[in-house]
Amino acid sequence: MRKMSSAPLLIGSLTAGSLGVSALAVTSSANGEQRPAHETTGDLPAIATNISRLGGADFAGLEISNDSNAIVVRWVGKTPKVVTDYVATLPDGVHVTNTEGARYPRTKLQAVAAAIVNSPEAAAADVSSISAKPDGSGLRVDIIAELPSPAERAALVSLSGLPADALEFVANAGEIVPLPAKINR
Repeated sequence: MRKMSSAPLLIGSLTAGSLGVSALAVTSSANGEQRPAHETTGDLPAIATNISRLGGADFAGLEISNDSNAIVVRWVGKTPKVVTDYVATLPDGVHVTNTEGARYPRTKLQAVAAAIVNSPEAAAADVSSISAKPDGSGLRVDIIAELPSPAERAALVSLSGLPADALEFVANAGEIVPLPAKINR
């Protein structure tokens, strides 16, 4: 029997709120056009937040590459027109690629992760965290030490309601150590 962890289990994923952007500052350009301040500087996390906010139910996930100043966005269905219109307003040098055909929307994966993370099955398997994969293909299930037994994996798959290939189990991920919360004053 594996040692049970007392550390809190976390559900990780990129959402609008997780990037910490709640309001957009507006700047005026030389021609008088007003645009959100981050769009004049290519602030990729802020742009990603806006895309995820605009995306709606078909948003599956995204990946940011600061090296190439690019964002790859994945959708279950078609890219929403409001998103393509927004992307058209971004400054030169910011590259956004919209990819359609993801398997699951982020909202579904987050709901499944939330249902699993604090379950007795997750505790028995020593799950430390669960996160939605940014390509929308399923969940990454981090395990504190060695992989769970086939029976424990089957119990987690059954609980998820997803096919077995939608859950990726990652061994030796370690425990999640909670950090002190930042207090806004």
